[in-house]
Amino acid sequence: MARQNRYAVTNPATHPPILSFSHIEFARRLMPSKSLQVKQSKWSARLPSELRHTIADHLSNDNDTRTLSSLGLTSRSWVTPAQAALFRFVRLLGSYRYRQLENLIDEAPEIAAYIRALAIICDGTFTWMDQDAPRILIRLRHVEELSIRNWCATLMTDETRHSLRMCFPKVRVVHMQDVAFAGNDFAVMLCAIPRLARLHLHDVHWSFRQRPMVPAAPLGDNHIDTLYFHGTSPLVLSWLAKDGPIAFRLRALDVAWEHPSVSADVGRALERSGAELEHATLVCNIRTMKGCVALSDWLAPPVEDTRPPQRDFTLVHNTRLRTLHLKIESPDGRSVLVGWIPALLDSVRSTCLQQVLLELRSADLWYMPWAETDELLAKLLAAHAAMDVIIHISRVEDICVGAAQVCEHVVNDLPRVAATQRLEVECKGDSNADWVPPLPPCDIPGFAAAGSGICGASNNA
Repeated sequence: MARQNRYAVTNPATHPPILSFSHIEFARRLMPSKSLQVKQSKWSARLPSELRHTIADHLSNDNDTRTLSSLGLTSRSWVTPAQAALFRFVRLLGSYRYRQLENLIDEAPEIAAYIRALAIICDGTFTWMDQDAPRILIRLRHVEELSIRNWCATLMTDETRHSLRMCFPKVRVVHMQDVAFAGNDFAVMLCAIPRLARLHLHDVHWSFRQRPMVPAAPLGDNHIDTLYFHGTSPLVLSWLAKDGPIAFRLRALDVAWEHPSVSADVGRALERSGAELEHATLVCNIRTMKGCVALSDWLAPPVEDTRPPQRDFTLVHNTRLRTLHLKIESPDGRSVLVGWIPALLDSVRSTCLQQVLLELRSADLWYMPWAETDELLAKLLAAHAAMDVIIHISRVEDICVGAAQVCEHVVNDLPRVAATQRLEVECKGDSNADWVPPLPPCDIPGFAAAGSGICGASNNA
């Protein structure tokens, strides 16, 4: 795997604060040997503990670490709220910050109990972090959300590989980006996370060797209910979707694939999820031109057939689906995949549908089977009183002038849907058509509560 240096500035609203020198200095000042320097204010002591924690959380949400650090030095009553807020989310950018956190925990062990979310970003060049990046988790027993980026796990030592089963006692959410596994290490790591519920994979590569170094046996009742799968090796989804050691009945699936071999595994994932699935995002970007191979599918053979690939999946098993997002990309300009849309819409058997979103490129408009799509969408709208239809069109030339023309085109081609006044058409230009943030968010709507009656409320068929 080509090593990438991903130290770009990220959005503080969506990423945890970076462990900085102010955090380190603050923690050291509050260690027992220096705690006598902090005076106890009688006015501050009168504040209820819940209010102090609320104030600290507010400052943490605004990323105001300076004020939060200063607040922790005003009075002993503010030490715990400030520490808990400061260290709830920690991002370690490279080996230097990694060592810094280890040294801090040596000096102030109580800090470890406050860390609930941890992001590990490995160095831009190969270092010892690739060999034992997860080791710090043995000391962080309360982490619930883990992000790992830029990790060449193929260099993992045997000692680290055997210690994985002690690293993730409370982890429920895992994000991986630009990570490479070999052997059966990917399976070993997932089986070592007994409470895993949400799995977010972006550019994760896995090459399997027939000689596993450590057996992949689940620690507990592993059950994944949310999967985000983009730019990732086909072997990963194949292992997850088949009847493997991890329970796989998804409530939310966001999958993008580029090789025809993945379509069958998408079908298995949809079938295994059955009535549990509430949110489905299917992004199909299959290359159909001769000799064109997707970079993320370097384990798969090249596609030599120019015929439309076979559609190996259906939505007939997902009877409680609430949102359906279909995105068809045609990088070769042939737009052959839009022919899948009517068949997929016709396979919908959900009684709970609230939204159908179709995302196309402007070049696809001329190849769309509009008449069939209009008929099937109108049928779904008639059966679901709370349902809306959204059409996103990207790569619109001259967005200021072309957007209105594209919207008119879509509305005219979907007369039955437009007549319901539950159709929304949005356009994007070339500049942001394929923009992907450094760590794509797992933007999954909330699940329906048990017994909420949402299906009955949305279906007037």
